[in-house]
Amino acid sequence: MMTAALSVPAGAQTLLDRGIQLWNRLLQPNPRLDTAWIFQPVKSLGFSTTYEVVRTAVVTTTSEDFTSEDTHILFDIRLGLKDRAAQNLGFKVRYGPLSLGFSHEIGRKVGKNKVYGLNYITPGYGIEARYARFSAPLHGSLDITIKDFPDPEMVNVSESIPIESDHPGQMQTIVLDGFYAFNRERFSYVSVYNGLIVQKKSAGSVMAAAKYMHGDMRIDAAEFALMAFMVGLGRFSTNQFSLGGGYSYNWVPMHRDAIGRDDLTGLRNVTFNVTAIPLLTVFNRVTTREYVVDENYDYTDRVTKKHVSNGRLIPNFMARAGVSYATGHFYTSLWSDYSFIIYSSGRARSFDEDYNGSMDVSQKGRFSTWRVMLQLNYRF
Repeated sequence: MMTAALSVPAGAQTLLDRGIQLWNRLLQPNPRLDTAWIFQPVKSLGFSTTYEVVRTAVVTTTSEDFTSEDTHILFDIRLGLKDRAAQNLGFKVRYGPLSLGFSHEIGRKVGKNKVYGLNYITPGYGIEARYARFSAPLHGSLDITIKDFPDPEMVNVSESIPIESDHPGQMQTIVLDGFYAFNRERFSYVSVYNGLIVQKKSAGSVMAAAKYMHGDMRIDAAEFALMAFMVGLGRFSTNQFSLGGGYSYNWVPMHRDAIGRDDLTGLRNVTFNVTAIPLLTVFNRVTTREYVVDENYDYTDRVTKKHVSNGRLIPNFMARAGVSYATGHFYTSLWSDYSFIIYSSGRARSFDEDYNGSMDVSQKGRFSTWRVMLQLNYRF
């Protein structure tokens, strides 16, 4: 009789063993933390329910400079999603340093806001990933200035036309935030925001931070008049990488020790945190896409051309403040943060054979997010 056996290659088995050893080490208390300042509950399973109010603003300005033999016209199109406050309900599950979350907008039938989050957090450093998708009506203005024209009566004529879309615009963002605290032995940046570590005494730390953001805004191709003024430019995206440094401080007005790391009876703690981190964008790429015009002269959201330009160094900013209260295995946290990203592209030139002229196009804009989060948590 012949028998068959499954075997795992030695190299793969070694890699798996190392991964298990690393994970087990992450679940153990960090021996570098000063126990007089930091309390480390057992890093086990935890659940959270969340209520979030988030306001997102997106504004983009497209400048077009058209010239031909006897015509010179300037177009400035300021367009954005209407500022909106979304209310989201969600949940998070955490085990050890990893947490996964999802939230969904409530109280709105269209333009639902959906957010997904994945975090890897330790007392001194961590990475927070966030993906958001939402939609909202577009609004803005079209400013036209005629510098030169065959009809002399049209020269130096200016007009501003308001823009209100019939179809909502779509927005997607991907944000990766990384942080590192230099005072890692006596300070825990995450004590207010996820309860992994409890700050026993007031302490602060200089912080280093890195931020990557991808933002993508799309105009509905059915907005024919708007797309005509935008010369087919219907989708705008930016990829940015920023570096910076700032300061974070935990103020602990009340703390009572628990019986032990796995028995949290008697634990009482109130901690406030304030964090401010200026950033400098060191990589800034703006991509503009043109929609296709079909045989009926209607725009489709298929892309026919893509214009890529590198922007300049731009300052940005991150700020966060919050408070947490812990009692036994339960803890709650209330916090708010604000961030904004500015982008600016170079000038791109295209030639219009129908009008025997050329068009210089440049763009600039901003994305900003303000959030207020309430979390109710239980750790086993």
